[in-house]
Amino acid sequence: MQVTVTKNGPYLVSGGVPLTLVEFIVDEKGHPIDYKHVKKIDAPESYALCRCGGSKNKPFCDGTHLKNGFDGTTVATHESYVSKCAQYPGHGITLYDDKTLCADAGFCAHGLNAWIYTKESINPQNKANAIKEACACPSGRLVMMDENNNPIETKYKQEIFVLEDPHDGSSCAYMIVGGIPVIDEEGNTYEVRNRQTVCRCGHSKNKPFCDGTHYSISFQDQIVKPDAQAPAAAAK
Repeated sequence: MQVTVTKNGPYLVSGGVPLTLVEFIVDEKGHPIDYKHVKKIDAPESYALCRCGGSKNKPFCDGTHLKNGFDGTTVATHESYVSKCAQYPGHGITLYDDKTLCADAGFCAHGLNAWIYTKESINPQNKANAIKEACACPSGRLVMMDENNNPIETKYKQEIFVLEDPHDGSSCAYMIVGGIPVIDEEGNTYEVRNRQTVCRCGHSKNKPFCDGTHYSISFQDQIVKPDAQAPAAAAK
């Protein structure tokens, strides 16, 4: 299974990667606290996901990028996650934070927030909350490490989540989970991570990864249309 970023075109997904529509579950203040798996999206063994934000058959590519002047140049660094992180120590845990990967999802802002929970993690409930918020971060900006410097991670099977925020009314990123390699248009593989988010609206400044711009432009892709079907992964 892998995701290949094509030059100014879609993500080519190969290896039979399952595709699932997933919505945020939010608290009374609108902060995401969990995920709701809404439905499986029918997809063949290989398929092309829209990256420009303009397809009429979202989340699948329909070739619109060839007409709308989409510039999908990847600019994200290939440096390792650990080399870019700030570290926030707690009680038997350390929160790693790479701000460049932030997708503005907001799972870290519930309650006191992940950083304060980590700082005050001598309290068992605060420690549990810190770990939960770090693990919920869709982009992998936040990763919680245990006292032996091993990541505390949710175990995912390899899958792609098409994220929706119904409270905000925005369509979010593609969340790639389970350690699926992402390859840039020059054939270079990004560091394989358990959680990562790639841009779906076409406007991220950190392509191929999401930077949360979908919120500022109120991006909506209306993928719930029942007639959406995945064509073979040939659009480039």
